[in-house]
Amino acid sequence: METEDLYEDLDKALLEGQTRKEKKNTFRFALKLVTRFFVFLLLLCLLGFLVKNRMDALLDQEMETLVARQAATVAQIEQEHFHWEFGQLRRYALRMEAGTVPPEELVRSMAEEEPGVQTGIADVFGKPVAGTPLPEETQKQLALSAAGAPVLRYYDGLGLVMSSPAMKDGNIRYVLYKIYGDGILQDSYFHVESNMGSNILICDKDTGKVIVPYEGFGKGDRFFDEQENCPKGLGEIMDKLSSSHAAAIYSPDIDKEYAVFGAEIAYDLVLVGYTEWKPIVANIGHIHRLVLWVFWLMLLLFGIFTLYSFTAELKVSESDELREAKKEADRANQAKSEFLANMSHEIRTPLNAVLGMNEMILREAGENSSIRGYAWNVKSASETLLSLINDILDFSKIESGKMELVEAEYSLSSVLNDIFNMMRFKAENKGLDFRIEVDGTVPDSLYGDEVRVRQVVVNILNNAVKYTQEGSVTFKVGWKQQPDGSALMQFSSIDTGIGIREEDMGKLFSQFERLDLQKNRNIEGTGLGLSITTNLVRMMNGELKVTSEYGKGSDFTIFLPQKMEHYEAIGDFRARAEAFVRQQQGYRESFVAPEAEILVVDDSDMNLYVVENLLKKTRIQITRAMSGQECLDKMAGHRYDVIFLDHMMPEMDGIETLERAKAMEDSKCKDVPIIALTANAISGVREMFLKKGFTDYLSKPVDSKALERMLQQYLPPEKVLDAREYEEAEAVEEEAVKEAPSKEEAEASGKEPESAPEAVYVDTGTGIQYSGGSEEMYRKFLTMFCQRKEAVQKQLENDFASENWEDYTTHVHALKSTSLSMGGSILSGEAKALEMAGHAYLDGPEEEKEGQLAYIRANHEKTMRLYDSFVEEAQKRGLVEAP
Repeated sequence: METEDLYEDLDKALLEGQTRKEKKNTFRFALKLVTRFFVFLLLLCLLGFLVKNRMDALLDQEMETLVARQAATVAQIEQEHFHWEFGQLRRYALRMEAGTVPPEELVRSMAEEEPGVQTGIADVFGKPVAGTPLPEETQKQLALSAAGAPVLRYYDGLGLVMSSPAMKDGNIRYVLYKIYGDGILQDSYFHVESNMGSNILICDKDTGKVIVPYEGFGKGDRFFDEQENCPKGLGEIMDKLSSSHAAAIYSPDIDKEYAVFGAEIAYDLVLVGYTEWKPIVANIGHIHRLVLWVFWLMLLLFGIFTLYSFTAELKVSESDELREAKKEADRANQAKSEFLANMSHEIRTPLNAVLGMNEMILREAGENSSIRGYAWNVKSASETLLSLINDILDFSKIESGKMELVEAEYSLSSVLNDIFNMMRFKAENKGLDFRIEVDGTVPDSLYGDEVRVRQVVVNILNNAVKYTQEGSVTFKVGWKQQPDGSALMQFSSIDTGIGIREEDMGKLFSQFERLDLQKNRNIEGTGLGLSITTNLVRMMNGELKVTSEYGKGSDFTIFLPQKMEHYEAIGDFRARAEAFVRQQQGYRESFVAPEAEILVVDDSDMNLYVVENLLKKTRIQITRAMSGQECLDKMAGHRYDVIFLDHMMPEMDGIETLERAKAMEDSKCKDVPIIALTANAISGVREMFLKKGFTDYLSKPVDSKALERMLQQYLPPEKVLDAREYEEAEAVEEEAVKEAPSKEEAEASGKEPESAPEAVYVDTGTGIQYSGGSEEMYRKFLTMFCQRKEAVQKQLENDFASENWEDYTTHVHALKSTSLSMGGSILSGEAKALEMAGHAYLDGPEEEKEGQLAYIRANHEKTMRLYDSFVEEAQKRGLVEAP
């Protein structure tokens, strides 16, 4: 029994403890709720108080505006009164002009019509003619009226004087005037009364003196300021009238029950009065109260809504943060795209020399298999680099919306031939079996953008070769005729590579995205290829489908609708491709034109040399020019068939040169095609050159095939001959490029090896690399570079001395590029620093310009000495002949 009682007491104690805890929690919750309620109520009261004060202020302001408008109306009425008085004076002047009334009689008539008002007539010199004479102080007013102006002025002790000119025989001969003395002004003359009340004064605008008081105004009056001896609020209302023709003020400091108002009257007079404030405010007071009640109700509803929407606001805040983060990511992405696109010029300039020189090595290597092998390796690496640059530029164009499709009729067999040759070489280098299967019924003649079709197909095949380590890559081409007569082309790439994991399929077409980095870390690429491919396929109204099994391979298939001008089956393409592989040879020029003459304009002699050698076997006669002015001089003296004009040149760039060429009257090249050359292959540049008036556009690095195609398009047809037929008539002499001597041969001949370790300024290894791996070509370029030292230094010295920093930056940019390609990395680095300082001075913020200019002045001589040291070392080491 005791145990049961113990358990019962324990349960009771626990229950009481739980109850006390629940009550305590309830109390805390209620206290928190009440506290929040009172805090919110206090905030509402404070806000309501602020709103009420603000509404009162706005109400007072609105009422002041209303009273000011009424005051302006009263002033207008009073102004018309003064105008009537002047009109009456003008009528007397007309009677005098008519000559029918003598002056004395006219003065008497004026005095009789207005008892208490003194009248008179004076001549143009202010001398009295009849009536009451005027004191000396009024002479200025009489002179103004004698000049033709009606005038109204107030004078202490005299009163208000109104004067008007009178004519005789077409000239002003007299001045008529009336004098309203202080007594008549204070009695009732000109007194103002309106629905605003009778407490209205007329004051002088300049002195503030009361001219026309209302009855009873003076000491002891409610609106008379004993301390200032003037009407109350006169100073405040005059201040407001300085910026407005009418104003009103309600201020308890002036009067708690009345508002003071004022308005300008003509002739430097102002009207000042007082009106009761409450009757005016009472008209809209109920609206004021209604607005306040509505505001209180809105505040209460807003408070309830705030309590319920607190969680939603937190989510909105999180969403705002996400949106801001997205905007920041978009801005970073845009900056990235612009940076990548603008880098094209710096990358393409040295690449132009590498590809051009290497192409010449391939043409002149003859049967020397080792040199041809080296050259093919250089070509492969350079083309890979160019492909990466092109991907970046295409990505920039697509993002900016400037990618355009250029459709024309093309041969599918030609496209497939180029793709087959390119991909077979890449696949064989990796030990892969490259197969091509083309449906023999596929149409050969199609209408579309040949360049973009080739690009998207090469992209999926490139991916297949890159991500396949062993096995094969199969390229299939099929088609299906559509109801509208077009062809739905099907290009498939089937590989035995690593495949794609299912969870990575969603990231497959993302920009700059590389999948399975652990396995693919050694594979080159930007991660842009498939993103660009997807966008291009979509632009051509096509579709890209992917199927893949991780570890076994992938199948990429592109469906592209292409128009057919006429149907012609492609036939057995595989047999033709295999025959081509067996008969494959080195480079062969596509045409010869020994009678054709072209002009190539570029400020870099190395670029000119590249073009000359790329076209050497075409037998075209090439004239060189190294500036815009030299180009114009040559155009004036000789006619060329085609002109290639570089864009970026000092002093006169390509666009300015073209404008001057078109304006030349003595030019012999008026209708000659002018083609732009530039390394700035960024979005929209082609459209810009065509808009400026160029016939066409060719980007650097100059591709030999593109160059020949452009010449075949624009040279006169009668001057373009078939290369094979021309060979039968005249043999073309070919010289093989000698291999560079080995280190042992150099030592045996007593010459210092070119990679001598004591070399400080000249890195021959780098120079030979930029010359396509040819020592002979490097020596030619190095000799040209050293011979031009004095001219380059003189040019830079002239720019430096004349502070022509724009041309200085352009010239030092050229020195940077050419010295690096000659192996002068130290000289190139100093020139680059000067170039960057020049750009910063020309285009940077104002506060940094002095510092950039100081850097140029401090390091110019050092760079010139480095140029001297480079040439001296090249001569000392026997790389070039000493002068």
